[in-house]
Amino acid sequence: MTKTKLRTRSPGRPRSPDVEQAILDATLDLLAETGYSNLTVNDVAIKAGAGKSTIYRRWPAKMHLVVAAFKHLPSIEIVNEGSITKDLTAIVNNFIDILVETPLGRIFPSLIGEALNNSELMDLMRPIIAAKREPSRVAIFRAIDREELRHDCDVEQLIDAIMSQVIMSYFFNGRPPSRHKIRTIITNALCCCSIKSNTDTQT
Repeated sequence: MTKTKLRTRSPGRPRSPDVEQAILDATLDLLAETGYSNLTVNDVAIKAGAGKSTIYRRWPAKMHLVVAAFKHLPSIEIVNEGSITKDLTAIVNNFIDILVETPLGRIFPSLIGEALNNSELMDLMRPIIAAKREPSRVAIFRAIDREELRHDCDVEQLIDAIMSQVIMSYFFNGRPPSRHKIRTIITNALCCCSIKSNTDTQT
């Protein structure tokens, strides 16, 4: 007697990259237009040309969909320009490009504002934000290794000191900070960690 080999079926349908991309793009566009509180899964489904059931199979709630879309935005590139001042300047400029050229600049205030009052959303966003800060960490630890910065430098506080001022300047003034402003922000932030005076100049 021969045994019949049964086919095993994987649970759920295979995910289509094109469908997911359309859903994430629609989420970012609508988030920029309406803000987090007014965003609905139904509107995303209509804009993406997908069924609500398709969305809910992938993401159990609106916040998970929004976080996935946020994670999908471009990340800052790791750079090595030869000095901490040049590295951080390149990182800040890359971040500003992302703010200007992607929906991030339009969704950031609404998303952060909601997360401050929604601990579950903040918990979902926190590891993504941490991952997006990695290029800054790499640059700072490299500077510590080559003795540009002190070994007791508070890496996270230094990143906060730079990025918070860049973000505030961008949103309060309605435009990216000037090259001179960026240089001033970085120079002032590095003062508390530098071993020696940094004389790098930007060309």
